[in-house]
Amino acid sequence: MISKLKNPYFLSQIISAAIAVILLPILTRIMPQDEIGFFAEIMSFAFFISMFIKFGSHQAVLVFLNETNSKHEEKIEFSGSFSIPFINFFISIFVLIILSITNITPLAYLLAAPYALVDVLYANRLNYLRFKDLKYKYLYNTITLALFTLIITIICVYIFPTGESRLISIISAFFIVNILFIRQAPKLVFGNVFRKLSYFKYMNFGIWLASMWLIVEFFNWFIINQISQDLGLLSTGRFSVMKTIFFQFPALLISVFDLIFIDKYYKEGEGYFKKYISKYLILLISGLVFIWIISSFFEKDILILVSGDINYYDEDTWLNVLFGTLIFRSLIFEPLYFHYKNKKTKYVFYSYTLSYLIGFVMYSFFQFEITLSILLIPMLLLNIFLRFFKHVKV
Repeated sequence: MISKLKNPYFLSQIISAAIAVILLPILTRIMPQDEIGFFAEIMSFAFFISMFIKFGSHQAVLVFLNETNSKHEEKIEFSGSFSIPFINFFISIFVLIILSITNITPLAYLLAAPYALVDVLYANRLNYLRFKDLKYKYLYNTITLALFTLIITIICVYIFPTGESRLISIISAFFIVNILFIRQAPKLVFGNVFRKLSYFKYMNFGIWLASMWLIVEFFNWFIINQISQDLGLLSTGRFSVMKTIFFQFPALLISVFDLIFIDKYYKEGEGYFKKYISKYLILLISGLVFIWIISSFFEKDILILVSGDINYYDEDTWLNVLFGTLIFRSLIFEPLYFHYKNKKTKYVFYSYTLSYLIGFVMYSFFQFEITLSILLIPMLLLNIFLRFFKHVKV
């Protein structure tokens, strides 16, 4: 188990997550609270567009690279993995320009498309390094990106403290790292990128999972957007800061748990989960509950310590919703990976879709609070639907 924690791939995840935690006290002291909120709104939309542009290709490339038998085939496959991203990028740009011209979305949303493109260029190269099992080059890439993101962000935001400058700094960091390490993956051959065969192969592979993540990221953006419209950007900034502290940081425990046990579950199945993994799952949930209790007592002090501003604290239910969502997220381990193990990804898609649609209905028609409707309730329902599809043949 300890060897898992020393794994360069795991350390890369920790480093990437740590950047958000390190930057938060800096950004909250430089950027006004409403600009933090505006950045959160742009970034949540960028994640949504990123899912559309990637459309599962960053996951599929590992599968298809492992089916190649020569370096020549590797080069063709690597170029082919960009067939969907490049086409979806141009579609995104066209649609976003139309939406901006007609004042449906802010002009700043256009930044989401280049962010997504450089993100997929980086992600696919990292997956190529993983395919080659170049663990320390993978880690070196991740550390370099983290450092560039940290340095460029501080410079950009200090000079021009806005949400747009924060996103531009991230795009710049991705771009620089892509240029620096361009030789660590095959060169793109555009004749192979735009092959019809590659497009449909990657589309067929990623359709269910990509559609699922599109739904998840759409509703993540929807929450931020609705808070902005209903409560204002100051509240959006507060929610973003709370989510980083009380959701993303504790969520690392779930990532650690998944990383340690997922391979064993795939090999050993349900019997191993019941005899062994379930005990550690109880320990994980107990740890989350303990952090929840401590956070409840010291929420105000933690927010002031991290942000340097008492205005980030308010008496509402967001803290409870965030931790409740985390606990239900940890509980989906077995039913979720059961469907992945048995290649029943369509049931995962059905579960996510039904869960979020019911949450949306509860928000729209029954006036439930937005975070309760679109965060906590869908995760609770997801546990129910995943288990339903596991035991009932549909």
